[in-house]
Amino acid sequence: MGDVKRNHRHTPEMARRADSDSEETYRKILRAAEEEVALTEPRDAISLRKVAQRAELTLGTVQYYFANKALLLEACLNGYYERLSLEVSQLVMVPPSEMDSDAWIAHVVRMLWRFISRERPLFELRVQMVSKKGGLPAQRVPLADKLFQAGAEALAKRVDRPVERLRPGIQAGVAIMMRFLTMSESEKEMVLRGLDPEKDLETLCEEYIVDALTLLVFA
Repeated sequence: MGDVKRNHRHTPEMARRADSDSEETYRKILRAAEEEVALTEPRDAISLRKVAQRAELTLGTVQYYFANKALLLEACLNGYYERLSLEVSQLVMVPPSEMDSDAWIAHVVRMLWRFISRERPLFELRVQMVSKKGGLPAQRVPLADKLFQAGAEALAKRVDRPVERLRPGIQAGVAIMMRFLTMSESEKEMVLRGLDPEKDLETLCEEYIVDALTLLVFA
């Protein structure tokens, strides 16, 4: 089960897209919403009115495609999850003959760290929405489960351990990575104080996470 397919779900707002013009309008709204998310703190505090202004559309048009802000924000996250699924698919398909377990884990952690760093506004949006709701939306849980399972199965091909023993370490490692990605600069400096002073903070974070998660997975 190395291949992770995209978990593209039809949501209520998607039913309104029927032709090329409506598809373009839909994408225009999403682009504007993602730009607003990147400029807004907290990330989920965007307004439909500002999205409409940025997209050069009427508020009514935006509300025709997205009845409320929650639907629009989840639609923004669809692209994030599709890109994340693609990233994981490429990582789990690396043959064991090309990388041993330590090298593969370091590669996976490094690539996921860089992916989330590139996608930071949407990552922070997801974290904020989960914090407010107390968990992932139900429609996102199967994909999260599939990604963790794919990672554990790919690792099991490299080490002599059953999948069920490896998965908890992977899930704990991801949780630690997410915590580091939401740390303030002062928190990072406190944790990383005493490490190589010639390296910038982001490089130190990446190297620290790679080393820590490699140890954790095999704990």
